Amino acid sequence: MIQQHLRVCFPYSRQLPGCSVDHAIKVAKYAVYLNKSLPESMREDLESVLKVSFLSEIGKTFLFNPCTSDWHIKNQGKYFEFNEELVSMKVGERSCFYALSNGVKLNDSEYQAILNHDKSEDDKQARWYSTKLGQLLKQATDLAILEEKEMSNGK
Repeated sequence: MIQQHLRVCFPYSRQLPGCSVDHAIKVAKYAVYLNKSLPESMREDLESVLKVSFLSEIGKTFLFNPCTSDWHIKNQGKYFEFNEELVSMKVGERSCFYALSNGVKLNDSEYQAILNHDKSEDDKQARWYSTKLGQLLKQATDLAILEEKEMSNGK
């Protein structure tokens, strides 16, 4: 059953099985590249960069269930349906909840990066008081989404 939930997909991923893992790998790739491009004195610990890149995505697990309607799959390309049984949380909040509920230790910077990575640009607290790690994660996520859009458009 968990394999079905790990197939949670993003709008630009063409509904491919396992694409949430592919997205997390893209986020990690860009986070590492961005971190390496910083002056050495500003770089974050590689372990923390990778940790938040992957853990920030686990909140998407169980958000969707496989669509059971052949008609919707065939005619609308709808492979997943939103899971209405979950308590409403942002992905970052759910990711922190899952990680902490399963014994993952996060430092303040890691917690803040995961919690705030999907908050809107008008959330001034998340935007102006974010850590370097939080900024890396936000930018890496945006770059991964841009790559997925380009792939979806055949570029």
